[in-house]
Amino acid sequence: MRAILILICSPGSLFCSAQYPSSGDTLAKGRFDTVFVQIRNRASFPFCSSTYSLPDGCSEDRPENCCGYLATVRKNQKVATEGSVGCDNGTMLSWVYCRDAGGARYSFESTTNQYAGMPHSLPRKPVKCLVFCQEADGYLLERELGNGRKSFLLTTYGSHNGFYFSLEYRSIKTITTTDDIQPIFRQILSIQ
Repeated sequence: MRAILILICSPGSLFCSAQYPSSGDTLAKGRFDTVFVQIRNRASFPFCSSTYSLPDGCSEDRPENCCGYLATVRKNQKVATEGSVGCDNGTMLSWVYCRDAGGARYSFESTTNQYAGMPHSLPRKPVKCLVFCQEADGYLLERELGNGRKSFLLTTYGSHNGFYFSLEYRSIKTITTTDDIQPIFRQILSIQ
């Protein structure tokens, strides 16, 4: 279900990410009468206890530089348990933190099975990935969306700095080699 929701929301997030947030109040410690808060950032993103800079120079002729981080923090939650970085060129890296390596593998397999079971999906292709330079199993999946459009997904899992996670890299362009992965994400993920 999560994969379906992300797939449905992904195109919308690509269009919405072109809008810059207006000035406003910084969230301070306090109590909010809301179920969740969305955190957005166009300068950097946190992942596995490190901070990564997002590209500068966002413009219509450089959509690969128009990227934004998004995380949802639920009421009384102190840390983001999932996040994503989407770029205007049709790429997105998303992750879900897990308690242990078994949970990360389960999340990876569940996402893969859900995506592979969707209508108009082509058979998944096993691939060896490098996640923070550690070898990991992965799958390349392709789905026809209609009107000649396709969606591509590279899914894998790993660990880094004591964190366990599943990763999904989405693109509107074919993914076959590391060169097909957005440069900002290659510091985390590559294909062998």
